Amino acid sequence: MSADLTLLQPEALQRAKQALAIAKYFQIEVVVTFVKRTGIAAAILAQCYDADLARQIFGKPHCGQDPPYRAGKNPHDYGLAFDSITVDPCQLDHWTTIRRQLGWVVHRKYPNHAEVPAYRDAIRMLQGGGPPP
Repeated sequence: MSADLTLLQPEALQRAKQALAIAKYFQIEVVVTFVKRTGIAAAILAQCYDADLARQIFGKPHCGQDPPYRAGKNPHDYGLAFDSITVDPCQLDHWTTIRRQLGWVVHRKYPNHAEVPAYRDAIRMLQGGGPPP
C-alpha cells in the first residue's frame, strides 16, 4: 500500500501522478513510502543520524553519511517531496529517469527521495516570506 500522495502541494501532486502513470505504462511497479512526515518522524530520523554520527557508524538502512533534513527545513513537511521504491530493484534507474524528466530532483545518493527544485524557495513562499531576493 502506497502513502497518500494527496498530501503533496497541488503542482507537485500533478507531477507525481504523471510520474506514476508513466511508470505504470512501462510496467514499473512503484510503492510510495513517505509523503508528509510529522515533526516527530523527522526528529527521530535526526536523532538516529546524530547517534550514529557519535558512534561513527554509517551506511545502516536508517541512516546515511549526510544528515537528514531537520524539522521545519524538510521538503516533506510542506508537501514538496515524496519517497518511493520500485518493487523490482533493477527498475530503480528507470524510475529515477522518469522522475527527473518530469522535473523532480533525485539525488544519486538517495534515489528513493524526490523533491521539487528549489524547495527552500518554495518553503519560504509557503511560509509567507515572498519570493527569494
